[in-house]
Amino acid sequence: MTAPNRSIHLTLRKPFWLAQFSAMACPCEALIAVDDKTQASQIAQVIATEAWRIEDKYSRFTKTGITAAINNANGQPITLDDETTALFHYAQQLYELSDGLFDISAGVLKNIWAFHQKKTAGQQELPSQASIQAVLPLIGLTKAKLTGNTLALPKGMQIDFGGIGKEYAADKSLRLALEGNASNASTAILVNLGGDLVASQSLPKRPWHIGFNDTKADNNLTASERLTFQDGAVTTSGTSQRQWVIDGKSYSHLLNPKTGWPVLNPPKAVTVAAPTCMQAGMLSTLIMLQGEHAETFAHNEAIKCWITR
Repeated sequence: MTAPNRSIHLTLRKPFWLAQFSAMACPCEALIAVDDKTQASQIAQVIATEAWRIEDKYSRFTKTGITAAINNANGQPITLDDETTALFHYAQQLYELSDGLFDISAGVLKNIWAFHQKKTAGQQELPSQASIQAVLPLIGLTKAKLTGNTLALPKGMQIDFGGIGKEYAADKSLRLALEGNASNASTAILVNLGGDLVASQSLPKRPWHIGFNDTKADNNLTASERLTFQDGAVTTSGTSQRQWVIDGKSYSHLLNPKTGWPVLNPPKAVTVAAPTCMQAGMLSTLIMLQGEHAETFAHNEAIKCWITR
C-alpha cells in the first residue's frame, strides 16, 4: 500500500485560514478564524494529526491498527482500550436502532463485493449467491461478545469501523483543537473530513454556509441549495460516487447485511444536520439504509433531512 500523504497546506482566505490535507482516502480541510498564522498552523496540526491517528487505528486497510488485531484474533478474546470499547458500544447501539441494517460485523461481506468491484470494466460480475450465503453466518453483531473491555468474535467474523470512523474523527479533532489552549476555546473552526462537517461557533453575523447540488427537501424543510447554521454538524450519505453497473443495472456500495446484497433503490444522497457529526452521520446512514422506504422512514421518525433521488 502506498504511504499516505501526511502534509498540511495552509492558505489565507480572510477572515479564515484554510488548512487542507488528506485523510481516510478523502480530501479534508479546516477553516480557522484566527489572525496569527502560527496559531492557525498549530490548530490545523492538531486537527490533521487526530484524523490521521484515528485512520491508522481503525481503518480496515491498515495492518497495525486495532481493527486488524480484532479481525486476526481467530476467534480468541482480545482486550480493547477504553476508546475502542466505547466505539464498539456505539456500533452496538446503531445495530439495535437500525434493526440490524447498520452492522459493523459485515466486513467479510464487504470483502466479497470489493473483490468484484475492483475488476476492470467489462469484466465485473456479481458475486454468486453461494459465495454470499457462505458468509452470512459470520455476520450479525449480536454474535460478538463484549464483556467489559474484552471482545470475542466468532472465528471468521470481521468488523469494519468505516461507517462511523470519519464522523468520530471530525468530532474528536474539533474538540481537541478547541481544548488546545484557552484562546482556542472561543475560536470559530469548521472541520470537513470528506464531506462530513462539524463546526464550533461561527463568527459574529457570519454563519456557516454549506452548499447543495440537485437537492430537494423532505419533512417540511424548504428546498434550497445552501444550508446556513451557527454551529453543529452536517453529514451527507450518498451513492452517486460509489456505484457500479452490470448488465444495465446499478448497484450501490450500501450492503444489506441480512441479504448480502446491495440495498434496493437507495437515495442518491441524504443530508442531515445535528449537534454532532456522529449523530448526523448515524441519521443520514440509517435513512440511506431504508432504500426505497427512506422518505417514509424519515417522516415517521420525524428526522429533518434533505433527500435526493
